[in-house]
Amino acid sequence: MTGVAGTPETQTGMRTTGLRALLRDRPIIPLVGLLVLLVAAIAVAQPTSVTPSWAGVMIRPARRSRSSPAASTSRSGPWRP
Repeated sequence: MTGVAGTPETQTGMRTTGLRALLRDRPIIPLVGLLVLLVAAIAVAQPTSVTPSWAGVMIRPARRSRSSPAASTSRSGPWRP
């Protein structure tokens, strides 16, 4: 028999390709991972800065922008002159 059923190199390559495809098709996965790393770095650099109130301040604008689609298209807002 000369056919190769599945060598370890081939299987590893397919797993890596599958992982790359997953990360390419769903960019939110690596972005969430990067966010977690950045928050961890902030927590290590200044341990008192990452608190529940800090998390609330970070999440509150995201909730507001998702609840009102008109807010994202308007020109008047705290971040735009």
